[in-house]
Amino acid sequence: MASSRQLVVFGGLGFIGHRLALSLSHQHSVHVVDNACLEAAPHSETLRRCEILQAAGVRLHHLDIFDNDGMDAFLRGRDIDTVFHLAGSSSIKTTYEGQGFNQVIGITNTLLTKLASTKVARLVYFSSSMVYGDFRHTIINENHSKKPVDRYGVYKHATEVLVNGWAREHAIVSIIIRPTAVYGPYDFKHRLVAKLLNQARSGLPLTVSGDGSQSLDFTHVDDVVSGAVATLDYDTSDDFNISFGEARSINDLVSLLATFYPTCKISKNFDTGHPSAKRGALNSEKAIRLLGYEPAYPLETGLLNLIEGEGQHVEPSVQRKLVPNSIVPLAKSDVLSSEFESINDVLQTGWLTSGPYNTQFQDAFLQHLGVEGLHALTVNSCASALFLALQAHNITREVLVPAFTFSATINAVVTAGATPKFVDIESRFLGLDPAKLEAAITPNTEAILLVHLAGVICDIDRILTIAKKHKLVIIEDCAQALGAEYQGVKAGTSGVTSCFSFFPTKMITTGEGGMLVTRDAAVLDRAKTLANHGYNSSTMDREQQLMPWHRKQIEAGYNFRMSNINAAMGMVQLQRLDDIASTRRRKALKIIEGLRPLKDIECFEYRERHSVYQALNILVPSHYDRDGFTLKLRAQGVMASVHYPEVLPNTSVFSRFANSHEQFPVAEDIANRIVTLPLFGSLTQYQINRVIDAVTAAVADI
Repeated sequence: MASSRQLVVFGGLGFIGHRLALSLSHQHSVHVVDNACLEAAPHSETLRRCEILQAAGVRLHHLDIFDNDGMDAFLRGRDIDTVFHLAGSSSIKTTYEGQGFNQVIGITNTLLTKLASTKVARLVYFSSSMVYGDFRHTIINENHSKKPVDRYGVYKHATEVLVNGWAREHAIVSIIIRPTAVYGPYDFKHRLVAKLLNQARSGLPLTVSGDGSQSLDFTHVDDVVSGAVATLDYDTSDDFNISFGEARSINDLVSLLATFYPTCKISKNFDTGHPSAKRGALNSEKAIRLLGYEPAYPLETGLLNLIEGEGQHVEPSVQRKLVPNSIVPLAKSDVLSSEFESINDVLQTGWLTSGPYNTQFQDAFLQHLGVEGLHALTVNSCASALFLALQAHNITREVLVPAFTFSATINAVVTAGATPKFVDIESRFLGLDPAKLEAAITPNTEAILLVHLAGVICDIDRILTIAKKHKLVIIEDCAQALGAEYQGVKAGTSGVTSCFSFFPTKMITTGEGGMLVTRDAAVLDRAKTLANHGYNSSTMDREQQLMPWHRKQIEAGYNFRMSNINAAMGMVQLQRLDDIASTRRRKALKIIEGLRPLKDIECFEYRERHSVYQALNILVPSHYDRDGFTLKLRAQGVMASVHYPEVLPNTSVFSRFANSHEQFPVAEDIANRIVTLPLFGSLTQYQINRVIDAVTAAVADI
């Protein structure tokens, strides 16, 4: 049953437009406005599209946007939820063949003039990746400069500006989407893929511009449609790249076509007759995170869909050769346009070192933790924060630490002048084992440095009880646990001092950065001094004084400061933390559910406490070759890793802090069996399936 939302697709008989209209018609009332059937002899594919749309209940209006009276009659009295604007010139080729200006900018200006007297809530404009011009990087996001090198890109960029300006003036939502290298069934305008496919079918040489090394982000039309449909639930003016997100060379495309048509030949250095931008992949993570966009067609799958969709049978032997080779990375930072804007804001102010954003970030961080009486200090890393915590607490003797963790935890103890004493971990949360912890306490023990690993809080209650009983300082290493909770208590609020990381793989990132949080004002003061070369005031503070060059050296110190640039980025990231954490958790649980049938695989699934899944770890059986298993995943394009492969007291660097008779059986077992799977906020369902399939295949191959 159709919803009450009225949607209009201008250009709805085009290659993308008709598939968009068809998709929208499943749930909404859809009107298509297009002049393609007004031609003297409409293309047979256009007529086929008309039949399909009419059968789906889409109302067709054979109308030219430049038809003043016709447009007035169509729009009169309408209450339109969303206008999708795809009308006009659809490619570089057609722009250079005809009146490109009129067919991109002119037609849009005419449409906007008509829409000004109509009730419209949202306008979605289909632009192009050509607005970016030459890609400065292999993969670019929406913040890339807009410097088009060809006429089509210039027109599209100008039209984006026109659409956004008009939308602001009329207080409606404008959404710009930028597809790239679109292909799919029944493209009779012969974009690149369709052109080469038609040549292959006809036994003609495949004409390739240059040497074929040019990379494009080939995007299936149904992926573009799914991205456009997702904008219906987005109520903020914005711009989105819509692509598969992988750069593939034209030589790759030709090679794949040769899988279907083995006799096809290639003719390189074809002259297109117009300028050509250096391109690559579009980063579509913003659309994935904010719209819920789910690209599903790697080039291999998309070509198969295209060819079969046009009625050609593909033998199973050929299908088996079409194995997608896209990489599922281990991790990606969850960074959107707002973070780029925050950095630019700081650059505009000219104050780049520690400054006002540091203060704002510290205050916001404390507000997030939600506990009265805490103090915060931004620093350049969690490792620095740990070092400062130990120094500021004057810890010089024994510190109890887990045998299984990242070395930064132990480095801080050693470099701060204290002595680490290793304790085995428990196997549920991979934190300090409370029973073994208490047994390890000696008269020389001053502190417990506990670690919340991989996004879950360790067995904190029992450790706190032990610390209180023995009057030990608790320092929490929360590098991997920002946002984690247990019984309503957030990670980093149970001990005296806690330390957080903003490294790119952590819950939020500032590039590099960390935060020290403490209940003890004296600890904060000393940490501030040590982090600032031993001075008791910052440059920003002194600028408020009559003679800012006067400063007091308290002691010898370090430069552990976070810049204003990093802090500004941290502010934006912190505002998104809840969404980042819930997204990671949701996607981690999908993978865990997909692995449930594999009896050999042990997953870390937590029902009793809120894990943010900073990392998604699994355990393989002890009889597996863990490294070999991990390599099998990587061979399938799933970039799994191991965190961590060593027990620290067994390493040459730290073995001097452990007695030869000490054993750490749980830590050793975990270090031999643990595998870290890919997990990040923009992980798509396609990639989730890849991870599950790769693990399943690796298990089957044992």
